[in-house]
Formats: sequence, C-alpha cells, structure tokens
Amino acid sequence: GFAMTTVEPLQKIKELKNEGNQFFKKKDFHNAVESYTKAVEIADDEKNLEFVGVLGACYNNRAFSYFRLELFAAAVQDASAAIKLKFWKGYYRRGCANAALGKWVKANGDFQKAGKHFPSNVDIKDKIKETRKAVNFQRFSEAISVESVKPASERISLDSFGNPSSDYKGPRLAEESNLTPEWVEELMTYLKDGRLHGRYVARIIFEALEIFKTNQTIESF
Repeated sequence: GFAMTTVEPLQKIKELKNEGNQFFKKKDFHNAVESYTKAVEIADDEKNLEFVGVLGACYNNRAFSYFRLELFAAAVQDASAAIKLKFWKGYYRRGCANAALGKWVKANGDFQKAGKHFPSNVDIKDKIKETRKAVNFQRFSEAISVESVKPASERISLDSFGNPSSDYKGPRLAEESNLTPEWVEELMTYLKDGRLHGRYVARIIFEALEIFKTNQTIESF
C-alpha cells in the first residue's frame, strides 16, 4: 500500500517534468511553466523527501522558463527554491536572472557559489568574470555620478559661518570688497598671534578656487 502511494505521485511528477522539458525544447515556455507547476503542486501536497531531487529540478527548470519569458523576478524566486532543496544548479540560474535585473553584486555572488559546486564549468567561470567587470563598472559609474552634485564652493553659504563678533580683533573684510595684497599683509601680521574668523577662511578658499578655475593647464601656474 505505502509503496504504491509513493510511487504513483513520484511517477506523475517525473512525467510532468519530462513533459515540461519537451515544451521547453520546442520553446513553448508558457506550457513548460504549466507542466512544471503541476509537478511542483503534487510534490508540495505529498511532502515526501523522495521528491526533493526531482522537485529541485522542476523549480530550476521553471526558473529557466521564466527567464526565457523575461520574468526575471519569478526566475530568481524559483531558483532560490531550487537552492533550498540543495539543487545547486539553481545558483547558476539565479545568477543569470539577477544579471538580467542588473543586480550585478548578487549575480556575481551566485556565480561564485555555482563555481564552487561546478569548478570545471567554463561558462560559470566566464560569468564570474563578466559580472565582476559589471560590478566594477557600476561602482565606477556611481563614483563619477557625484559630479552631478554641485561643488562645495556652490553649496556652502558664507552665512553659515556667521559674522565676526565685536571681540574679533583681526582684519575685517567687507562683503563687496575683494582680497587685496594690503589685506593679506595685515592678515599675516595678525596670524602671528590671533586666529582668522571662519567666514574669512571660507572666502579666501572660495576666491582661490575661482583663480584656479581660470588656469587651464598646469603650466599656467
């Protein structure tokens, strides 16, 4: 009795998996998904450990079908289910889906795990290299995207430094006046004993930046 009830569902699951594989070969991915889904449902109902291997294959094959239908999030989900069942090809399938989603770090991690289980697989080695390049490019792109942020000289307001108090004994600089050689000389004398107010430090830096911007090449210094 027990042997019969185990064999029948297992046989049915295998038949549905093979049916799904045939649909897949014909590029009929919708029907392939349907066949694998029926197989998964039977296995889930039975909850039998004997189904683990074939169930892992069904999840992985359905993930591949979803991938070919460009349903990449569903492919990630099914590949993860295959991995939970210790069907290690799921790492490769999930890596492909994550790459298609532009999740390069995750994809690279998946391919590296796949490589540990299938160390001689050349395709996996290539995918590890490709995704590593993509990760590096993504990080480079993110790094240079900060160029879209305004430079500090345009973001920082002099008002954030306040105005010198009446206690400040150093040289003062009117808002509309430029730095002059005379003011700098006065400043240098004062700096021997005192400290320059932060507002003036910022103005000196910003005005220096404007001067540097006008120099087109190193040689013009």
